[in-house]
Amino acid sequence: MKLPSRVTDRLFKRRLPADQQFPFRGTAQITQTTVRLPDGRRMGIARGGPAAEQPVIYFHGILGSRLEAFIGGEPHHHVIAFDRPGYGMSDPLPRPSFDRFAGDVEAALDQLGIERCVVFGGSAGAPYALATAVRLGNRVAELFLVGGVAHASMVRSAGVPMRWLVDFAEKEVLRERIVPGLRDLLNNPVVTNAWLRMSVASEGDVMPSAAATQLLAKRLSQSWGAGIAAGEEGVQTDLKLLTTPWDIDHEALRCPVRIVHGGNDGVVPLSHARWYVRHLHGARLKILPRHHHVTSILITAHKVMALAHWLEHRS
Repeated sequence: MKLPSRVTDRLFKRRLPADQQFPFRGTAQITQTTVRLPDGRRMGIARGGPAAEQPVIYFHGILGSRLEAFIGGEPHHHVIAFDRPGYGMSDPLPRPSFDRFAGDVEAALDQLGIERCVVFGGSAGAPYALATAVRLGNRVAELFLVGGVAHASMVRSAGVPMRWLVDFAEKEVLRERIVPGLRDLLNNPVVTNAWLRMSVASEGDVMPSAAATQLLAKRLSQSWGAGIAAGEEGVQTDLKLLTTPWDIDHEALRCPVRIVHGGNDGVVPLSHARWYVRHLHGARLKILPRHHHVTSILITAHKVMALAHWLEHRS
C-alpha cells in the first residue's frame, strides 16, 4: 500500500508536545538474530514491534548498529533493522558497494518472507536506503531519507564536521591509526561520556527533559557499542563509500520519496537534503525548524512507524 501523501503531509504538520514527540516507550522488546546470505556471509538483524505485513526497514548511521532503530523504545509498528557489512553481527562485504549491499538486503528480506515494506534511512544510512529502494522497486511503499548524507560531491564540498569523513577516509594517520582504535576508545567510559555529551548537547533544547536527554545518550552509546563490537571494518567501508562516486541508479527509483531534515542540523548541512530533492523525481522536502540531527531522525522515525501502523490496520 502506498502511503497517501495527504496523510503524510498531515502527519508532519501536526505539532505535538515534546513529551509526545519523544515518548521513550519503555525498552523495546527485540529479537536479534542473523540470516545466511547466498554467499554464506551472515547479516545481523534486530526486529521489534507488533507484527505487520509491511514493516519499516531501518538503515542506521555511521558508528550505528541494528539497535539504533529502537532508541525511542518500543515501536508502534514492526521494524526490521540491519547491521551493515562489518558492523555488529554482519560479516564484511567483499568489494563493497551500495548496490551490493542492497542485494544483501533483498536476499535477507526474501528469506524473512517480506514482500512489501517502508524504507527509512537516517544520516549516513540514507544512501544505503536509497540503493535498497532502487533495488527493491515496487516492493517499497515509500522511502524516507532523514538528515541524510548526500552524494560524495556534497560531502567533499562541505565544511566541518562533514569534511571529517574525507579526512578519515584519505589521511593515512587517521585511517590507519585512529579508526582501528575506535572499539577501544568507545569502551573507555571517559571518552564515551565526553563524546556523548558533545553529540547530544545541542539536542537538549527540544527534548522533553534532562532525563530524556540522558536516556537518549545511553541508548546511543549502546548502539555504538553493538556496531563496533566486531571491529572497525564497517566504519572503514562507510568512509570509502560515502566519499567516492556512488553506484546507485537513482533515476530508476519508482516509489514516493519524503526528505526530512532538521533546520538546526549541525552535522549534515541542509544542502544535502536539497541535493536529494533535485535528483530524486517527485521527492518532497519537509524541514523541521527547531530540530537538530539526532532529534529529527528520532521524531521522524516515531511518526513513520505510527503512520505505517495506522495505515495497515485501516486497510
